[in-house]
Amino acid sequence: MPDLTLGQIEGVIDDLQSRHMAVMRERCARQRHRLSACRRCLDVCPTGAIAWEDGLQIDWDRCQRCGACATVCPTGALEPRLPSNDEIWVQAGRAAGERGWVGFACSRATLPEGAGQELIHTNCLARLDESLLMGVIAYGARSVWLVAGACETCPLGSARAAVERVVHRAGALLAALGRPACIELGTCLPPDLATGIAGQGATGQEAADQGVGGVSRRGLFKTLARETARASASARAWREAATPAPSPAGEDGLPTALPDKRLMLMAALERLGRPAEPCFEAGEDGLWAGLEFTADCTACQMCTFFCPTGALIKAAHEDRAGVVYQVSRCVNCNLCRDLCYRQAVVLRGHVDLGQVMSGGIELLSVRRVESAAPWQGVSQERVASAILDSLG
Repeated sequence: MPDLTLGQIEGVIDDLQSRHMAVMRERCARQRHRLSACRRCLDVCPTGAIAWEDGLQIDWDRCQRCGACATVCPTGALEPRLPSNDEIWVQAGRAAGERGWVGFACSRATLPEGAGQELIHTNCLARLDESLLMGVIAYGARSVWLVAGACETCPLGSARAAVERVVHRAGALLAALGRPACIELGTCLPPDLATGIAGQGATGQEAADQGVGGVSRRGLFKTLARETARASASARAWREAATPAPSPAGEDGLPTALPDKRLMLMAALERLGRPAEPCFEAGEDGLWAGLEFTADCTACQMCTFFCPTGALIKAAHEDRAGVVYQVSRCVNCNLCRDLCYRQAVVLRGHVDLGQVMSGGIELLSVRRVESAAPWQGVSQERVASAILDSLG
């Protein structure tokens, strides 16, 4: 057996302790810029296992695997494993194909004898995000039932509010798409479902192999690959169409990525169809944000440099500079607003759902500048300070 350094041993132990959660610190808004006010994972954690000490820290001994932190994290810095979202989605797709409904139950739910076999079990319902619920409906479920235990006496009970927000947002999206509200959160199943009375359908294996009313793992990945390519192509087209302005660091910006759960949600929305009304009230803590710049914007484009998902893209032409905004890539992390030294970024609670689903873009904050590098001149010192601030 080869000799291992202490650092390698610690790395193996850390991997074993975190095998149920992937931590991608480079996606964390606070990791990207210290002016970020985001603390959603810290606030939702029912056991206090998450802390911020010069970076995102998780005490795996205190972590109870509720998954709430991954659900509320807008940028995908925390991503659940064992099972992953796609594994749950495939399992739910099979259930939808078999019965026409899908049920989830937390580990402390009280269920009639035999009813639990028809449900997908999670340690806590806070593990479920909008992409899972919308995906279940998109792939054939007429209804989704979330069966909770007694949250008021559960050590993870404080995560209940996160569950309710997810159910509310998913319901609002379904309503905007003209679909009936069919996601229910409670402590029991309806009597007919609890006793196993449901429509007849394909077996689980048939649903997996043939995709009868459900989704196979292969079909899911094909859909995700298509959505990833579409999102990337849209962003690339605008980067090529605009004359890119060089960033202060000599690059286009920090690395960007869309969370897998966002790609899954977009795939579900694509399958569900177009919205009846384009204007959608996403709310302050919604999945997307409408974005505007005030007259105080100097077109320094620092928001594009730090945006974690690539929703904001630099644009420049001759003596004008601007920002291209693709709302479908926005995860409402608020980082652009938090880091703006002029407080010129305004986030709105309503978005155009049609643009979200089509990958539409807007050209915002077009300003005439004296050079092709708008961060030079009077704002140079402030921009340099903003970069230093991000480094801690």
